[in-house]
Amino acid sequence: MNQTKVSILLHAWKEGSKIIRAIKSFLTLTYPKAELIVVAGGNEIYKMAKKV
Repeated sequence: MNQTKVSILLHAWKEGSKIIRAIKSFLTLTYPKAELIVVAGGNEIYKMAKKV
């Protein structure tokens, strides 16, 4: 069966902890053709990215 690719766009500004939670939730998906695009700003995002 040919499945459609799904892209999820996550946009946030200075929402580090929410971004981490959203990424972890995305990683639990079982859909094989899903991609997550994160557009984030604020200094803490670089520190939070290390926690994923």
